[in-house]
Formats: sequence, structure tokens, C-alpha cells
Amino acid sequence: MDNFPKRPISHINGDKAVILFRELCPKEWIVREIFQDYGLDLLIEPVKNGIVNGHEFYVQIKSIKVPKGEIISIPIRQATINYWLAKLRPIVVVGVDIEKKQFVFEWIENAYVDYPNYSEIDRNIQLQIPLENTNEVFETDTNEYVTEFYLKLGTELANAFENTQLSRILFHASELHRLVARAALYLSIGDFNNTKEFGTHIYQFLLEFSIFDGFFEDAFTFYKTKKSERFSILNHHLTLYKEVRAKFYKKENIEQQDDSDIAFIPVSYTAIPDAIHQLMGILDKILGILLQALLLGKFTFPT
Repeated sequence: MDNFPKRPISHINGDKAVILFRELCPKEWIVREIFQDYGLDLLIEPVKNGIVNGHEFYVQIKSIKVPKGEIISIPIRQATINYWLAKLRPIVVVGVDIEKKQFVFEWIENAYVDYPNYSEIDRNIQLQIPLENTNEVFETDTNEYVTEFYLKLGTELANAFENTQLSRILFHASELHRLVARAALYLSIGDFNNTKEFGTHIYQFLLEFSIFDGFFEDAFTFYKTKKSERFSILNHHLTLYKEVRAKFYKKENIEQQDDSDIAFIPVSYTAIPDAIHQLMGILDKILGILLQALLLGKFTFPT
């Protein structure tokens, strides 16, 4: 009776390829099979000198015939590649020659010419695998690639966190700059003979300034635990900022007063104009540093 489902030879060769690949991998590696297969066969955690560090990677295995030449192309659907690109672990594509008992490999980052871009057009993509990437160099190459991958990932995550903190500082520095600019404008056109009006305006400025100054310093205090080049430059200008601010407003004075006492800020009107213009210049520099750091990721002109 032949009227029954038949198992394709491709499925048989696929299973044989996975078995052979596992046999050729270092015995100390932790190899896990992926049962719900969406274009991935194995999850591997390399072990080096008995150390398990959590640096896992995925493997997609294809049964192939290794040809003569320098490169072999393995077709993969674009939808599958899109799925791979959504993963946070590195992915290696492996072509196993069952007859020769060897395999070739390449990381998706190098095999996919449009990496790391997705595509809405679902078609077969030819992934290029150099025939020099054989099982003989797989262990060494994997240890180097996976280590570099996770080091880079850690750096990118750290930069993303740092940029979030810099954005907080930028927001509060912008508000401080707005208040100082408004005060500077008033000083350029205000009626200094009307001491009551002058005092009211300056006092209102100091009240608003104290609020955003507190937010600004709190955000910076949280950020400064992460030492970096950007922190060093920002810290220098923050020191200048505090020196000028102390001429007319000291944050610690607030903590010594009852919240109901609105006269907690000692005002020295003669020091206000000069201090405000100095703060404008310092905040301009701080904003410039923050914008360079966030938009360019580096400094391109003296700060």
C-alpha cells in the first residue's frame, strides 16, 4: 500500500544536517533545540574554559552540497530574515554537507547585504557564505564574534540610558535658559526707579528659577554616577553655574525655612543683572554640549 504520506528527502537530510552539526560543535557547549521552528533550529551557549557567561546565539541549519569556489548562496525568505532581525541575539546561518561531514557558516550581519534593514517585499534572499568559514574555524570565530556582539550591545544600551538622562538635563536646562533670558530682557527694558515693581519681577523670577534649578540639579546628580567624557565637560560648566547662582540664590537656604515662608530667598538686587548675564552664557554652553551629545553622539567644536 503506497497511498500514505511520504516523508520528503529534504526533511531527512535536514535532520541529518542538525545531528552532524551538533556532533562537530565543541562538546562543552550548551546546545538547545528549538521546537517551534520559525526559521531557527538551535540555541547555543558557548562555554570557554568551563565559564558560562550567557552569551547565546541562534543557528539556522541547511543541508547543502559544498561546491567548488569561494562562496555558496543559501536562499532564505525575506519574512524569515525580518523575523531574525527582531531578535536580540546573534544569528548564524550554517550549511551542512552530510557526505563530506563538514559545514560552512556566516553570521546574518555579514551574509545579509541589507542588514539591519527590514523589507516588506517577501522574496528569496540569497545569503552569501564564504567557503573558507568551515567547521574548523567555527569555535574561534564564534567566541570572537559573540563576545564582540554582546560588548557592542551593552555599549549601545548604556548609551541609550545615558541619552535618556541627558534629555532630562536638557529639558530642565532649557527651562532655566528661558527664565534667565526673560529676566535679561526685563533688565534691558525695566523701570529700575520703581523698586517695588523691580523687586516683584526679580522675586517671581527667583521663585520659578528655584523650581527648575532643583529639577536640573537632581537630574544631573543622578546622571553623574555614570562617569564619561560628556560628564566631565558638563560637570565643569555645572560648577561655574553653581558659582554664579550662589551670588543671588542658594538652594540650601530653602531647606532651612518653613515651606509657608515665601521670603526664603535672600535677594541682592545689585548682584542680579551681572549674575543673570553670566548664567545666560553658561547655560548657552551647557545646551550646546547637550545638543552635540544627543544629536551627534560626540563633540565637534570646543566647549
